Amino acid sequence: MKKLLSILLVLLVLVGCGSGKDQTDDLEKIVIGGTALPHADFLKQLKAPLKALGYDLEVIEFDDYVAPNASLESGELDANYFQHTPYLNNFNEEHGTDLVPLIQVHYEPIAIYSGLKTTLADVADGDVIVVPDDATNLPRALKLLEEIGWIKLNPNNRDTSTLNDITEYAYDIEIRLASAENTPKLLDSAAYGIVNGNYALAGGITNRGIQAEPIDDVTIANIVNIVAVRAGETETAKSKAIIAAFNDESVKKYIAETFAPAVISTLD
Repeated sequence: MKKLLSILLVLLVLVGCGSGKDQTDDLEKIVIGGTALPHADFLKQLKAPLKALGYDLEVIEFDDYVAPNASLESGELDANYFQHTPYLNNFNEEHGTDLVPLIQVHYEPIAIYSGLKTTLADVADGDVIVVPDDATNLPRALKLLEEIGWIKLNPNNRDTSTLNDITEYAYDIEIRLASAENTPKLLDSAAYGIVNGNYALAGGITNRGIQAEPIDDVTIANIVNIVAVRAGETETAKSKAIIAAFNDESVKKYIAETFAPAVISTLD
């Protein structure tokens, strides 16, 4: 009898050890890439709802605007979340990729931030204004400078404007181009800088914001940040799970409240 009890105890111990197996071993992995703030932070909120749907989420953080799309195209990622549709379309055209939007999540108004000067009234001849140099954010920055009254743009090219489309300067200012991720770092050597919301968050400069770009429905449609996937994969089980996770009530609340008003949710 004692021998039988001993065998039963051993079996119970073995069963107990088996139940301690990491539950993520039974989950299918989803890998999503994003830039640090707010994208990667928002992505981490998807872990619980995706786990409930049978997926183990891995979030990979990037610090530039090229690698996330290259990694998605190559198959290293299942999706990415860091860009708006005009940037995605431009990237596809320039790099021969075939990536498409999956879901719209939020938008971040770009704004002018104080550098060596703290108010717009202090602007003077010789001031340097740092602006993002990419084909979608540069026109936004120039339109904001026009809104402020420092420049005038060719009305025929306002949505695709470059420095060559400036027709008049109210001050003898220097508009200096820089990659979007570097604009916050250059504020200590410029009078002002125009910075994307996510890089302002990452750089801890949101308290230095002076004036945001004017926002209308057309602007919002052009700047809303999306989750992107490879063409032909918008209806896969993983893609549907990502959409469901973003529509989880706790996730929607987190996105709507955490970084407002610097980040505005577009989730229903």
